[in-house]
Amino acid sequence: MAHRQTQTEWENEMCMQILDVIRSELYLDFRYLDMALSALTFSANEQIHTLATDGTYLFFSREQILRVFRNNPLFLDRAYLHSVLHCIFRHLWMRGNREPVLWNLACDIAVESMIDGLLIRALRVPPSPARRELYQRIQGKIPVITAQAVYAFLQKEGLTEG
Repeated sequence: MAHRQTQTEWENEMCMQILDVIRSELYLDFRYLDMALSALTFSANEQIHTLATDGTYLFFSREQILRVFRNNPLFLDRAYLHSVLHCIFRHLWMRGNREPVLWNLACDIAVESMIDGLLIRALRVPPSPARRELYQRIQGKIPVITAQAVYAFLQKEGLTEG
């Protein structure tokens, strides 16, 4: 008698298939990132609310993947690429003695700025007025937007952890 899947097993399998589709979609626009896009191993983790990575695994919430895929599948493409770019830019390993919350914010700003600058229709989300204003302020002071430069900018602006 064949094993009958539990609901959790079925959801896990569907999420893995969705993530495979997302990776394939990203391959089409970013062929040169083939190794990076396939480097992370998918792992369900219901403690998170979005995609996350430790550089080895791409953690996902089954509930969120299934819900977002139904309602806004392109968001998942962007979130997947966002996680991969954190690894490419080594953000996970370069924090050093920096304030963790401020460093994570600086890394997210740097990655999102890069994604917003790409001319890829599938990733295009019009930046909010607040995001556009922040980009303008940063670009006026930083010639190249990197996590390190954004971190220094945020410190000068008086933003601190908490």
